[in-house]
Parts: sequence; C-alpha cells; structure tokens
Amino acid sequence: MNKLAFIYEKALREVSESWENMIQERLAFQSADIQCRNYMAVLRRNNLACEQTRVIVPVKGQEIPAEYVEKLSTSLECLEIQPRILRNLRKHNIYVLEDLLRFIKGNGFDALRRLPGIGIKSSENLLHKLKERHIMESKDTCHLFRYIYI
Repeated sequence: MNKLAFIYEKALREVSESWENMIQERLAFQSADIQCRNYMAVLRRNNLACEQTRVIVPVKGQEIPAEYVEKLSTSLECLEIQPRILRNLRKHNIYVLEDLLRFIKGNGFDALRRLPGIGIKSSENLLHKLKERHIMESKDTCHLFRYIYI
C-alpha cells in the first residue's frame, strides 16, 4: 500500500510539473500568434502581400505580458456582449478582443456606429462592457493599444 501511495504521489508531481510547462508554452504561443498578426497588419498597411513576398519587417518587437496575452485572446462571448452585437461584429471578422481593439485603434470607436446593425445604443453598450471589464478607460484610451499594431 505504501508503494502504491508513493507511485501515486510521484505521478501527481510529474503531471503537475508538465502541466505548468504546458500552460507557459500555451501563453508563449498565444503571444507569438498576436505578434504575428501585428506584423501581418503592418505588411498589409504597406500594401505588401504577406503570403507572396518575404519581407523583413522594420518593426520593433515588443514583449507582451502573459496577463495581456490572455486578455487579448479572450473571445468576445466571454465579455457578455449582447448576441445581436456579437453577430454583427462577426460579420466583420471581429471574433476576439484583439480584433475589436485593432478595429477601434485603426478606425476610432465611433466607426463601430457605421457598421451595419450597430448603432449608437449598441456601441454605448459595448463601451460600457469594456469599461466594466477595465479594458478601455474612454473611447480613445486603452492600455492594450500599445501591444497592437495596425
């Protein structure tokens, strides 16, 4: 019985150590994915095709803290946004918080009102949810903007 308990404890330690490594690797992968999308956005802005041309991007890479990586990778459904607003955002390829913040940073928050199906009340509701979650301070201010290139 003692040997069985020892083997069980040893297995638990092995699993928990590898689990921590997996979590750290997942966050590193998400960070790399966000940085890749940042670089692709810069290439598109310069009218360069990302798939066809090999280009060295002259953008200084910025390390993204783990808690911000998780926040940027958050699905908009987790923010408890109204389903009607979510459907309209999805029509414009906005699925995660990073996509939404990239749109806002590039076009301004008031540009959301010009999207079909999202009016003044919906955009105010969305801003309220983002303020409630401490993502945005005002229409033009967000502490995550510095990690997103447009």
